[in-house]
Amino acid sequence: MKGKPLAKVALLAILVLLLGLKTEPQPVVDLVRQGDVYQSRKEYSAAIEAYRQAVALKPRSAVPFLRIGQVYLTQRRYESAGEAFGQAYELGAKEEALAGLGLVYAGLGDEERAINCWRQALSLDPGEAAVRYRLGRIYLEQGDFQAAQQEFEALIVQDEHNPAAHYQMGLLLAGHDPQQATVHLTKAAGDSQEYDCPVCSGWICNPAAGPPDLQCGGSKSYSFTDAEEMLAALEEVEREENQARAVALLGVAYLERGELSLAKRQLERAIQLNSDYAEAYAYLGHVQGQLGQYEAGWDNLVKAVTLEPDSVLAHYFLGVTYRSLGMWKEARMRFWRAVNLDPNNAALCVDLAQAYLEEPDYVAAEGWFRAAVQREPEDARFQVILAQFYVDRVYKVEEEGVPAALRAVELDAESAMAHDVLGWAYHLTGRWREARTHLQRALALDPDLARAHYHLGALYAARGDGEAARREYQRAIDLDSEGFYRRRAEKALEERY
Repeated sequence: MKGKPLAKVALLAILVLLLGLKTEPQPVVDLVRQGDVYQSRKEYSAAIEAYRQAVALKPRSAVPFLRIGQVYLTQRRYESAGEAFGQAYELGAKEEALAGLGLVYAGLGDEERAINCWRQALSLDPGEAAVRYRLGRIYLEQGDFQAAQQEFEALIVQDEHNPAAHYQMGLLLAGHDPQQATVHLTKAAGDSQEYDCPVCSGWICNPAAGPPDLQCGGSKSYSFTDAEEMLAALEEVEREENQARAVALLGVAYLERGELSLAKRQLERAIQLNSDYAEAYAYLGHVQGQLGQYEAGWDNLVKAVTLEPDSVLAHYFLGVTYRSLGMWKEARMRFWRAVNLDPNNAALCVDLAQAYLEEPDYVAAEGWFRAAVQREPEDARFQVILAQFYVDRVYKVEEEGVPAALRAVELDAESAMAHDVLGWAYHLTGRWREARTHLQRALALDPDLARAHYHLGALYAARGDGEAARREYQRAIDLDSEGFYRRRAEKALEERY
């Protein structure tokens, strides 16, 4: 393994290292460990119950509250997480609670309070890599590149083989020092393959190991392939002879990776180099819209359309901006214009269809969803979207929804979503055996698909199997971090059981 291990690793691990279960009574230890097992299985409600039992046995212990906060963070139930971390703070676990509270405030969009929490945590332990990484990330997202660079440089001083920090440094330097950026990205690509990252315990370097927004505290995770792709993007930039286009290419590369502040800086530079660069105005306007700077973004998108009236990109991005503001009629007009300029683009047809759904105009929406499938008849993604339209809206399920879902499964038999949609279509049309088969297949392919658990719970409830229904509803509650199926499952449990 490359790199020296830090004294403390990720947030989850330091809870044991700093507070330690060794100081707790054995019944508390057993309950916390039981909760940890449940948490590892994503049985979050059971985990919280175990931790709360530990609190009942020893109310002055911070450990269970910290664990409860972690579970709620996983579910993006930020208010509840904040309460748990606040209680842990009052019980003396200040550093760990501050780290968790920072994640809560970041999740709620209160960046200044998140920064304040993480600064306090670092004042207690300057060597805490997870907190420093997240602090660097939030500075980068805010566009405070100097402050971000200081945090990532400090991480590299702590551990010269830290791939997370090298990757972030590569991103930061790519726009003005591509040679040094290449050095950092090369290190990130090489070290990530062999490194148990102390920032995230593998979650950054191996995103499949878990969600990126908890232990490392970052909204971004990456694998060594991301560093390799960024290196390839830099090579493309170097080959481009037109300076404005080269700068814009890097801006687009940032945008593709969700690095909005870095993308904005690059695209502004591209426009400074070429004030008539319509594509750069279009991308800049879109980035500003994503950052919530709608007025400036709208101005730049209008400028792009003025410079290039037939720009598909500019019309599409204008549609996205209007959609973000809930201006569906205006969004529909822009998507319609984009489709007419690029009539073979299936994705544009989907955007237009979804805009019609907001009216709601099911007839027009159906036409454009079907148009997307006609343009990409072998692409299962568009077939699934069409099937979802019929099934989720309970519209023409028997005559159109079932055939569309069958076709989706035919195109991609390994798609959990396709099997879920087909299973739900069968349930809605009274074919419960087929419904159960496909819903179970969906969960065999993706055990964490909350909507499939909810649908299977509804099927069992309709068949009178209360125990199975409760089990599936509970899994939906545990797994749905967005809240839609969680709320529906909670309501079903309240009403029926």
